[in-house]
Amino acid sequence: MIYISIISVAKNNRAGIEKTYQSIINQDIDLTQIEWIVKDAASTDQTIEKLREIEKEKRLVNFRWNSSTDAGLYDGMNIGMSYMTGLYALFLNSGDYLYSNDVLTKTVAVIRENELNLPTFLLGDDIVDNIDGKFIFRKARVLSYLWHSLPCSHQAIFYNASHIGEVRYNLKYKICADYQFTLEIYRSNYKSHKHLGFVVPVFQAGGHAIQKRLQLCEDAYYIKKDIAGTSFPVRSFSFIVGYFNNILMHYFPRCYFFYRRLMDKYIANPNQ
Repeated sequence: MIYISIISVAKNNRAGIEKTYQSIINQDIDLTQIEWIVKDAASTDQTIEKLREIEKEKRLVNFRWNSSTDAGLYDGMNIGMSYMTGLYALFLNSGDYLYSNDVLTKTVAVIRENELNLPTFLLGDDIVDNIDGKFIFRKARVLSYLWHSLPCSHQAIFYNASHIGEVRYNLKYKICADYQFTLEIYRSNYKSHKHLGFVVPVFQAGGHAIQKRLQLCEDAYYIKKDIAGTSFPVRSFSFIVGYFNNILMHYFPRCYFFYRRLMDKYIANPNQ
């Protein structure tokens, strides 16, 4: 049985594919219990050659890849989902990697423990590589935090494939479709969730451009309006808090660490 489908998207990122690949094959799980699906966006560097090498190595029995033009990151994820056959989906993009060699073993153990009532979401902790040499640990928050933002990074969420249903990433949200995707699943098919209590991914934060941070908060604002149906004052307050969080994390990581520790005292209860 394939328990976990890992879906990665890539474009001109051979080194990133190698890093992600190594973290997968070094897992201490029986690798026949997982699959890795790579959607490449018609790379013009050595990425495709690397994917062919991985295919020839046959260390991953359940490895599939596709290289074709697409409409960007989220379109690639949508295409990748069309290939998945596992019970759960994990979106781990090129350059992201699993924190430790037992991440998937521990996750499959949780899946087996709950096989009679598989949760919609399995929520892991994460570590952000802030590019400048600083790594930030973030504990998964309560699921109700979803009305403001994701309770943990997109790469730390295992999605029950049967609960995804027909939900897909909406391409009109350029930066924040992972939030839309998760919120729509919650609104349409949510049954239950589990906090894993361990770190799943290490992933790089995005660029520092102010415009990108504004776009992210703007996307989230309209997702709350269109999907969550929250009021204007709540959306506006959430926009301000989200923008503040982003600026603090990327420009003042030490301050963000202590701020996050303080906030997690009140909104990071694994039992909720």
